[in-house]
Amino acid sequence: MRKAIIILSFIIVSGGVLFPKFLKPGYYVPKLLVIPAYTAYFTPNDQYNPQKIFPIGWSRDGKFAYAILRDWDDAIGNIIHFQLVIQDMIENKVLWKFQLTYDLEIPKDYQLYQLEKDGTKKYIGAETLLRMIWNKNKKTFIEKLTKYEINQVKQVMKQFPITYNKDVIDCGMNLGNQQNVSKDQTADLAVTMVSLKNGLKTVWSAKAIKTYGGKVEGYFAGPLNEYIAVVISKYIPSYAGYPVEVVPVIQGVSIEQGFKK
Repeated sequence: MRKAIIILSFIIVSGGVLFPKFLKPGYYVPKLLVIPAYTAYFTPNDQYNPQKIFPIGWSRDGKFAYAILRDWDDAIGNIIHFQLVIQDMIENKVLWKFQLTYDLEIPKDYQLYQLEKDGTKKYIGAETLLRMIWNKNKKTFIEKLTKYEINQVKQVMKQFPITYNKDVIDCGMNLGNQQNVSKDQTADLAVTMVSLKNGLKTVWSAKAIKTYGGKVEGYFAGPLNEYIAVVISKYIPSYAGYPVEVVPVIQGVSIEQGFKK
């Protein structure tokens, strides 16, 4: 009897500590995803404006949380556009989104620059700005991440091709990295996934948009082996044509279903 009570107590204590630990992990400011092709353009310049991706984590049932930050100093004024998204990667459905949009006038809580002693302005960097946004809205973020059972751990973006179930799977953009088109030209973009065993399928597309092309950057592997989060970049002209806006798209994809030969 005593042995049974000890075992039962262990189960209760374990359930009371371990399970809520998954539901309410120690959420923290997410780290910037470093994509080598764009790191040289993370500070204001006249060529590229890559929007920054901050992956957060997955739930056990295929929900993926991430943040995207667009911070820029253009000819008109400072810009901060931010969104934190919780997305069902099985259904490709956004379950919750938090947004901030500041054009020209930025509130004191968020700044792009700090003033140096000599009077010059120094760009504070995307990670510092993200920390400001996170700290200001931390309660809301943690509440929603907990609600959707997001487990925040370090996310590593992997590269195609994938070897899976005796198959090889690759993924690419139809137009690739094109810079030799007019800013007024429209094009259709499509991302195709190729399975050696099962054939082809389109996993994302956009029709008749003003674009210089795009690229598949890689993917995040989730807890459900079949479903991944593919990271896509669209190259979109700004209002003046340049710098080019590098706009990320996060797309949930099954690497088992939907292929056709």
